[in-house]
Amino acid sequence: MTITLTHFLLLGTLLFSLGLYGILAKKNFVAVLLCLEILFSGLNISLVSFSYFTNTIEGQVFMLFVMAIVAAETAMALALILLLNKHYKTTSLDSFSKLRE
Repeated sequence: MTITLTHFLLLGTLLFSLGLYGILAKKNFVAVLLCLEILFSGLNISLVSFSYFTNTIEGQVFMLFVMAIVAAETAMALALILLLNKHYKTTSLDSFSKLRE
């Protein structure tokens, strides 16, 4: 059995869907951040698989840009988690409305 583009796209779609479900269902900020990483992993698998099966490099280059953006987003999110935990002793997403006060 050979692994085709469809197999990689199904895996990417599954990871993307699990990440999206986790983002919408979770209330803990750390869990939402982990689900966001799963979502971007599914996107990166799809980008690299398209790049591999079409013999181009654009998908791999775009995947590197996505990884750089995800790293910056993670650093900002972790700073928000530390701020939220320092002031309110919780990582619940409902506590973000208190930050406006």
